[in-house]
Amino acid sequence: FETAATCAIAIVDPRDRSARLHEFPGTIGCENVSRVPEHEARVLVRCQGFYGSIEEDSGAAIIEINEDGTVNTIAALFAHEQTGTERPFDAAVALNTNELIAVEVGEYFSETELDIVYHVSLSDGSIRELFRSSRGGAFAGRMAYDATSGLVLIPDAEEGVRRLRVKEGGEIETLPTIPLGLGMGVRGIGLLFD
Repeated sequence: FETAATCAIAIVDPRDRSARLHEFPGTIGCENVSRVPEHEARVLVRCQGFYGSIEEDSGAAIIEINEDGTVNTIAALFAHEQTGTERPFDAAVALNTNELIAVEVGEYFSETELDIVYHVSLSDGSIRELFRSSRGGAFAGRMAYDATSGLVLIPDAEEGVRRLRVKEGGEIETLPTIPLGLGMGVRGIGLLFD
């Protein structure tokens, strides 16, 4: 929490024990890598920035890993290139190569600075608010997306599991929340099979 360097990911090939470093200039905290649906060689790299910063060092990129270990950036959106105030990089899932469902975390237990879930287009940089949490700090955690059913699952520490459905034409429908009677709130959701 005191210092951080430019973010990078390592592409490791266990066949020949080689490793290549791929940097993301202008970003810090790229701690999350997840697969892009229906693309075996593409992943979403999410960077939430330096803890306590004004989050100009956050962003997200879809990259493709080539057979030789090199990397191509397919689509990206970085906070330092944005003109708006939204910084939805605290949690995200890729719907496809150009679209994300992403979260901007507000102030914990705030009545006004709430967590916000967005639909993000990496192709044109547009960011559209879908809904807000009932209290701040509610959406931090790992989300899941099942491309087969079009279902996005978002952990909500206050209310249970929030759900979205991505329809065939790309329209996003908000479904009823599933309340969970747990002692602590949901912190992450994972798909066991895809």
